[in-house]
Amino acid sequence: MRFASAAALLLAAACASPKGDFERFCGAHENAGVVAGDTPGDQAVKISKYLADNLKTPEAKQVLEKLPTLQPNEKRQALSDAAAKYGVSPCRLADVTWPP
Repeated sequence: MRFASAAALLLAAACASPKGDFERFCGAHENAGVVAGDTPGDQAVKISKYLADNLKTPEAKQVLEKLPTLQPNEKRQALSDAAAKYGVSPCRLADVTWPP
């Protein structure tokens, strides 16, 4: 039984890819349950929880951890560049959250 659980965890980790994580990251605004009537604070909570629950790779988690340390005008570019590195472009979350 323990072997099966460990094997399942390894399989799940192997299936996680940076591209898949950045697709989830960039689509978080739509996938987190954000609705038009949400306040900016409610949106931030929903998106943060969604990202914490769904990002699996160190590449995506590192970007998530870095964003709060950046100036607002740097955040869009940092997320867009990281996502593009893994073939995800445009990054809708970056465009919606920090419009040009």
